[in-house]
Amino acid sequence: MKRGKATFYWSEFVHYGYFNYRDDAIFMIGFPDRPQTQPHHPKFDPKTCPSW
Repeated sequence: MKRGKATFYWSEFVHYGYFNYRDDAIFMIGFPDRPQTQPHHPKFDPKTCPSW
């Protein structure tokens, strides 16, 4: 998981997968290779996340 497919692969995953935060943690949802599971991605499908 050190290197992604592109230069900004992991930063985009953090951006699209962001769900919530608290002082000591950032909560994310989804899988890096499945954009339909990331809540801020244009291809997001709410049916893919049971907690949604």
